[in-house]
Amino acid sequence: MLQEHSISNIRAAVNDVIRELVILVGAKTERRVLFSILSTKLRIFFHYDRFCINLYDGERDFLNLFSMADGISVDCLAHTRAIKNTVAGMAISSRKPVVINDLSAQHIAEDGLLPLANAGLKATIAVPMLLNDGVIGTLHVSFVRKPDNMMEILAFLSEMAPWLAVVLFAVLAEEHSESTHYQDVDSFDNAGLPPLENRLLETPDMAGVMSVANNAAKLQVPVLIVGETGTGKSMLARWLHQHSLRKEAPFIKV
Repeated sequence: MLQEHSISNIRAAVNDVIRELVILVGAKTERRVLFSILSTKLRIFFHYDRFCINLYDGERDFLNLFSMADGISVDCLAHTRAIKNTVAGMAISSRKPVVINDLSAQHIAEDGLLPLANAGLKATIAVPMLLNDGVIGTLHVSFVRKPDNMMEILAFLSEMAPWLAVVLFAVLAEEHSESTHYQDVDSFDNAGLPPLENRLLETPDMAGVMSVANNAAKLQVPVLIVGETGTGKSMLARWLHQHSLRKEAPFIKV
């Protein structure tokens, strides 16, 4: 369990979780397996009775489970459902964490509250995940008995949420890349061909990576590029800069 109210330990725990998730994303791990490993990692730091991640569809105002929830099953909560009158909706609309210490005391017949209470859950936390000033989903943990370190768990999840948002974006972009083909038509050399750098990045083996890079370049978020020496990390970093909102600024290699 985390040491009480130690933000430095919380940050270290979050770094440990995110580091492993980044490796899994790089290995193109499917979302079901990734969620299972994330669940296992969270249980190392605190106990919960139900854990789930909702993805937010802003166009339809719907919620979609990222993967099947871990822990107590709440059968009446559909995999895809409207956001209205849900705990996730409260977190998304406020863009702030929602903490409910006693679900049974909630008198409003909200779709996301009564089913949890009826399943025997007493308390719940919902944390919005923001990326590039937009909400991409919510992170939820629920408990049969309100834990003594409720605020510590909230601090842990709040610290992890923005990093997890980047990881989930990478997963979704990778899934999307399976049905799309990446093309770069920015510039050509004197022979009428794209520069060598672009041609290397356009190889079939790089198609999935470049689909993620193409989406990441549009966002004002940190990007971690890992790989052995000589695999082209600097080349990819330069490409990201050239296709980002900061392309007019100098590219500085440290």
